[in-house]
Amino acid sequence: MIRSTNLAAGLSDYTPLTITSPLNGDSITIYSLSPAKLGLVNIIDTTSAANTQTYNGFEGSFDARLSKKLTTFGGVTVGRTIARTCDVLDDPNLLRFCDQTAFSIPFQAQYKLSGVYQFPMGFQASGVLASYPGLPLNASPNGPWLGTVNYLVNRTIAPGLTQTQVSVPLVAPGGSSYFKRLTQLDLRVGKSVRFARVNLTGALDVFNALNASTVFNQIQTFGSALGRPTDVVQGRLFRFGMQLKF
Repeated sequence: MIRSTNLAAGLSDYTPLTITSPLNGDSITIYSLSPAKLGLVNIIDTTSAANTQTYNGFEGSFDARLSKKLTTFGGVTVGRTIARTCDVLDDPNLLRFCDQTAFSIPFQAQYKLSGVYQFPMGFQASGVLASYPGLPLNASPNGPWLGTVNYLVNRTIAPGLTQTQVSVPLVAPGGSSYFKRLTQLDLRVGKSVRFARVNLTGALDVFNALNASTVFNQIQTFGSALGRPTDVVQGRLFRFGMQLKF
């Protein structure tokens, strides 16, 4: 993995400070940069031999022709990604929850089923039903997921802090909280008509036929707006189209 390091500052340039978690009252250690190093930047990107991101999982799929008119496809994917990003040389604030191997992050499953049916008179219907796992709400910001509850600590909260603010993840990764699963059904009905050398195809598509309102993302910074949705799946959508071939 790529490691970005500020050569102008090192771990020895930081002083520990203790703050209180607003969630449960636990003590959290943050680190204040030496005033002499504030604003100094000399970033270099290198490949880290210690930082890792590992995916483990399996996938299965099938396709079947159940009759002359019905064909189905489907599959399942189960997996998880674990990151370890503790190879940090310039900012100890990045070390909190940096090793996800220490937490019980579960495997997540993704399902998909689709089918096509041929009706009389040239009509055809098809559909796709998919179910995707929700992203975790409590993962480390250094890992493969961005979901977390961040606490923006400034000088009002920590008077000895040199930096303007420090973002502190409050909840350890471990799979205790997830966004809801996204289950979506897309449908299509179409018909083809041929006139001499001209082929006309009309189709009606319905996206998100179940009109799911699953939340993809929400405000995850501690404060009065914590948990407010910022990204929601698009609602039910109808589309009609025609294609002319000659």
